[in-house]
Amino acid sequence: MSQPRFTTQINPPSKAGLIFIISNSANNFELLTKLLTESRFNVVVAKNVDSAIYQAEYARPKLMILDITESEFNGVRVCQLLKENNITKDIPVVLLSDSAHQEEKIKCLAIGAVDYINKPIQKEEVLVRVKNNITICRLQQQVSEQARRIQNQMAIQNLIGLMQERICQSAKLEEILSHTINELRVILQNERVSVYQFEQYSNQTISFDSTSLKEIYSWDAKDYSKVKARYYTVINEYQNQPPHREENQLNLILPIRQGGSIWGLLIVENLSPKLEGQELQVELLKQLTRQIGITIQQAQLHEKLKTVNEELHRLATLDGLTQLANRYWFNMYLSQEWQHLLIEESQGFRFKGNSNCLSLIMCDVDYFKPYNDNYGHLSGDFCLQEVAKAIRETVNRPADLVARYGGEEFAVILPNTSAEMAFDIAEKIRTKVKDLQIAHCKSPISQFITLSLGVSSIVPHRESSPEELIAMADRALYRAKEQGRDRTYIL
Repeated sequence: MSQPRFTTQINPPSKAGLIFIISNSANNFELLTKLLTESRFNVVVAKNVDSAIYQAEYARPKLMILDITESEFNGVRVCQLLKENNITKDIPVVLLSDSAHQEEKIKCLAIGAVDYINKPIQKEEVLVRVKNNITICRLQQQVSEQARRIQNQMAIQNLIGLMQERICQSAKLEEILSHTINELRVILQNERVSVYQFEQYSNQTISFDSTSLKEIYSWDAKDYSKVKARYYTVINEYQNQPPHREENQLNLILPIRQGGSIWGLLIVENLSPKLEGQELQVELLKQLTRQIGITIQQAQLHEKLKTVNEELHRLATLDGLTQLANRYWFNMYLSQEWQHLLIEESQGFRFKGNSNCLSLIMCDVDYFKPYNDNYGHLSGDFCLQEVAKAIRETVNRPADLVARYGGEEFAVILPNTSAEMAFDIAEKIRTKVKDLQIAHCKSPISQFITLSLGVSSIVPHRESSPEELIAMADRALYRAKEQGRDRTYIL
């Protein structure tokens, strides 16, 4: 186009009753201008397409009258350009037509023109059609705006519910906030929505999208302990704005509270000028911000509770001396694996071609009481820790479990492990412990600490039980000791 074009995110307010006339016929636009001006409308005449679109983009008239009777420019094409333009597409277009241009009138109405005025021009008809179409457009905008408000209200209420669900799903705080901000951007149709966390509340600042509000980084949270909401104006620095068209932009800043303090800020940049007057919309954002504060507190409490529960589980299931599973967790895990393999066996499932055997190794430190009496309890504790470490390093499959069964006795649960494989693992454990060469001068069979091991294996079925597997391993361990210790026996 012949003149430079630009768009702004915040436009100057429309003049009251501004009407655009697009015509290069002096008779037409002079008569229309006189009629409309007498009725207190402000009138602007555009004599070519370029100037019409350029001026309409900037001033946003209430209505445009398009003369399609002029032969010098294509009225259908002008109407199409107006309706394809994102800024002018919603401005009602009324056609100035006559009987010789019926085809053009029908095409324009199909494109999006809302009405027409027939020549010769009648004052009463012009005023009625102009006023009626302005009223209809205003009512349509109000209905559309109300529908958008209701839709946004429902969307934000749904977003608040989703935040609660994510807390229940043990989502991390950063994930919850990230999802919330991304969904809020969609609701507001605004990419410039972000959360800023003051550093004093965290080792790391959470900032979803960098913000152009540079002053925020120098704010101190304690200075805003009583703030409710704030509109903040800065110079627009975005690249899509020409340097000579810098405009003040409006930003909404809402404090995110945690208790009586400010945790951070919810920032909506490039705020729509309509939004400022929409108390419902702003109130919804305040409500969302309050929920974000509650969610942050709940997420932090949930994280603390999760940590405490994990520590309690660790304390409840681990042996304090050896850091192996304790007797309680041994019993729970054995029962769990028994049921798991029982189901697999009943369904005919085979784990990588192996049988559904559940094997158990019972280990006992040979002549540990004489060792403890001779070297003392501290040395006895150290000995058990070294033996536990050796067993744990030998048994390293994810599904296997090494436990301290009691005193100087250890147990190893081996799911999906045949008797032969379990025997080989037991021998590796025995050799590993013996290679530690922990001196034991009171042992009648060796100068070092040794182990006796009993191995049992069974395919779980309805007529058997985990207790039967334990009893078999105990008998095997007794046989190993009976035959001289420092050996592995399998039943």
